[in-house]
Amino acid sequence: MTFSINEVETLVRKAALGAGLDPGRADELADAAVWLIELQVPVFELAYRALSSAEGSPMTLAEDGTSAACPTTSAARVATSAVDILLVKPPGFTVTLDAVDEPLVVTTLAAVAARRYGTAFEIETASAKIALQPGDFADLDPLIAERNLRMVLRRTGKNASATSEPAASSSRYDPENVADNGFANLEQLAHRTYVPASEKSRISGAGAGLTDND
Repeated sequence: MTFSINEVETLVRKAALGAGLDPGRADELADAAVWLIELQVPVFELAYRALSSAEGSPMTLAEDGTSAACPTTSAARVATSAVDILLVKPPGFTVTLDAVDEPLVVTTLAAVAARRYGTAFEIETASAKIALQPGDFADLDPLIAERNLRMVLRRTGKNASATSEPAASSSRYDPENVADNGFANLEQLAHRTYVPASEKSRISGAGAGLTDND
């Protein structure tokens, strides 16, 4: 079974809401799913791992106001906040995320923000330094297989005019092409957002209704 890009975004968004993320974070993660499709990685499986991992620790601002840090990082829950801080702080401000459960999710969310806000970011790990420019896809291959990584993020350019979101090179996503077995698990998270049927909802038109016309 293949999925349209919109179907992937919708499922990831609903699953994020089902996992307890607020609507803003859920939207950001759904947007990042498009980039993940371009990387030829198992999107459903990656999103499920990120959403089902431990919540991690909150991010704290240093006393001198020049940096922020998070000791144990849930990418799905902290990455958007990290990017938001970098967008409002001057270039050079750093955010250090320790023990990041899904580094690729953090980097992809930053890549989406780079394009959306016309700015540039730099992400540094022990083995790689990745520059995220607003006008193109970054090479994120060094992070595809990484887990529990220390990451240092900084913004390296001023905010400019927004850049249009990238179009996916394919109009559909085929999980079999990337051995993605995460659909069922992700759908279970999405089901948490569904309202159980009731007499009142059926009267309002939900479900098959109160009469059988067959």
